[in-house]
Amino acid sequence: MPTDRTITEAQFEAMAERYRQELLRLQRDTAPGRGIEDALDNTAARPAIRPAPPPPPKPDAPDPPPPRPDAPPLPPPPPPPEEPFFLLPLPPELQPAPPLRWRIRTKPRLPRRGHIPPPPPREADRATAPEALPASALLPIVQPAVESAAKQALDAPDKAPPAVESERRIFPPFARVSGAAGVFTPGEAFASLFPAQEAPCGVRMRFSAMLPPGAPDAARCQRSACLLLDGAADAIPFLLTPVSFCADPEGEARFAESILPDAQTGLRTPHRFWQAVLAAPESLGALRSLYGDWGTPPSWRAVTFFSPPLLWQTAEGERLVRCRLTAQQQARPLSRLEAEELCGADSDALARDLWLALQSGDHAVWTLTAQQMVPQAAFCDPTRPWNEADPAPLTLGQVTLTHTVAVETARGWEAAARVPVCRRAARRSAFAAMEEGEMRTVAENLAGELLHLPADVLESVLLLLSDDDLAFARVLTQVLGT
Repeated sequence: MPTDRTITEAQFEAMAERYRQELLRLQRDTAPGRGIEDALDNTAARPAIRPAPPPPPKPDAPDPPPPRPDAPPLPPPPPPPEEPFFLLPLPPELQPAPPLRWRIRTKPRLPRRGHIPPPPPREADRATAPEALPASALLPIVQPAVESAAKQALDAPDKAPPAVESERRIFPPFARVSGAAGVFTPGEAFASLFPAQEAPCGVRMRFSAMLPPGAPDAARCQRSACLLLDGAADAIPFLLTPVSFCADPEGEARFAESILPDAQTGLRTPHRFWQAVLAAPESLGALRSLYGDWGTPPSWRAVTFFSPPLLWQTAEGERLVRCRLTAQQQARPLSRLEAEELCGADSDALARDLWLALQSGDHAVWTLTAQQMVPQAAFCDPTRPWNEADPAPLTLGQVTLTHTVAVETARGWEAAARVPVCRRAARRSAFAAMEEGEMRTVAENLAGELLHLPADVLESVLLLLSDDDLAFARVLTQVLGT
């Protein structure tokens, strides 16, 4: 091959014309149903493509005149300009299969930025390099490290994760708020756990409904409460559902943002909430309680609240605690149709009921109980339900609310709770072992909202529920079909 790869425009046009004629011949000779690649295998029928002849040598330039003795030195000549060159394909005898392409390169290939090629090894380094150890010699070195890592993995569930000083993840700033105050009468168990706490003491309670602005407070939603004892260091956050939607605060924030109206249209889009459910399958446990009987309570005074796992510093040391606030008022929960009728009649039904009852002297009373155990990582998961009988609950005291407070005052109460951090929630069946009546109620409440979802989101939700419990998925499919 000649050293000078520059070709003229006429030579390039001649070569391109030969290639076009070759492709036309292949198309004519190819039988129907066969590809051109099959015809390319017959290399004997193809004429050899010879490279263009080299250009005639250039005449030698005359030598420059010798410089004068008194003349200054001349600057070095500039480098010759880079001329474009063509990478010609190989002859068909050497490369028959791939199609022929032209590639024009005007600049030389440069090394990758920051890449410094390693120097070649020297003979002295090769002579002094140690030999590789066999596998039998590495076993005494690796085995202790592997056994130590396995022991740490087995001991990890017995260690509690760190705690976060906040309860704001279950109290979004846009939630509808009501507040009341009263007195807390502690029991014997509370006095033994917290001997320094005064008894009785004042108590403040904040009720929050996770609803978008302007929504009626009787609508189905996640509800929360926060109990603050005068003189206590920690508050006690509560939820309407026995378990939380997510284990991490970021997930709770996603669920809170999913109920807000769309930023472009200003309309509430239910599919955003269900997309958050699909992203966190562990939320099905809270979903079962939210769409059950007590998803639409008739009054704040009739709601029984459940706390997430908390870390308390008691007289016996640090304990993992889960509290329950049982309402003393006996009331029947609202059905789906009754709740919709109440939302249309009075958008402030629950807040009005609390205010009127406390103004008339009908105090709201709850019993505070707690289950405690030694901190364990498995029980720090807020999406995991606890057995109500094991460990045995302790009666801490009684909460009595006597008067309401202003909404802005209740919204400004600062509360801190030591909530253990749990970044990874375990997946478990949420709709299994349901009675037929409860299964039918949950399916009817879900069907009214699932029918408004887009087809792709609805299909994903049904697949998620079928994967959780097939019997409940059948009942839900029957309800959707009627």
